[in-house]
Amino acid sequence: NDNNDNNDNNNSEEMDEDTALWIKWRDDQFSIQLQHYRNFVSYWMERYGGHDDRRVFFSYEGLISEDTGVAETMRLASFLEGGIRANVVDMVSKGTAGKKVENDDGSGIA
Repeated sequence: NDNNDNNDNNNSEEMDEDTALWIKWRDDQFSIQLQHYRNFVSYWMERYGGHDDRRVFFSYEGLISEDTGVAETMRLASFLEGGIRANVVDMVSKGTAGKKVENDDGSGIA
C-alpha cells in the first residue's frame, strides 16, 4: 500500500522541513496574488462605476466555448470598435487627429 502512503505525505507529521516551507510559501503567495487581483478588479470597477457603456464583461470560458465563443467574440469586437470610433471622433472634433500626441515622458505617436 505504498501508493496510499505517498498520497498521505502532505498531511503527515513526517513531512520534511523543506517541503513544509515550500507549501507555506506557495500558500502565502496564493493569498498575496489573490489580494492583488482583488485590488485590480476593484480599481477598474470603481473607476468605471455607473458607466456600463464604457466596459464589457465576459468570461474566458464563454469566449472559448464552442456554443458561445463566436457570439462573445463578436460582442467584444463590437465594443472595441465603438470605443475606437468614439476616440477618433473625439480626436477629430478636438483637431488632434493626425497630429503627434506627446506622452508625459516626451515620447509620442504620430
